Amino acid sequence: MQALHAIAPATQGRLGELLSIDSTTLTRTLRPLIRKGWILTAPGADRRENHLHLSSAGKRELRRAQPHWQRAQERLRSSLGGADWDELLALLTRTAQAAKPK
Repeated sequence: MQALHAIAPATQGRLGELLSIDSTTLTRTLRPLIRKGWILTAPGADRRENHLHLSSAGKRELRRAQPHWQRAQERLRSSLGGADWDELLALLTRTAQAAKPK
């Protein structure tokens, strides 16, 4: 939801590319969020394309969840220490880049 909020409106393809997630996995991930009404879809330029964006309820849910996510990250950062945290972020970035199709 955070990634979608940052780039919305976005197609599912664009969101999958940003997150390095294949279309099938992303569809399964988005389905419950759409059912809950947190993500809305709108028709795109052709019938194969849908644009996704957060609904008002989705934005509220994202704001509600962010402090919990930030606390979890802070606990991990504290446990690992600054250098290991930075190394982990660098490794995750390289891994995401390596996973992107060429």
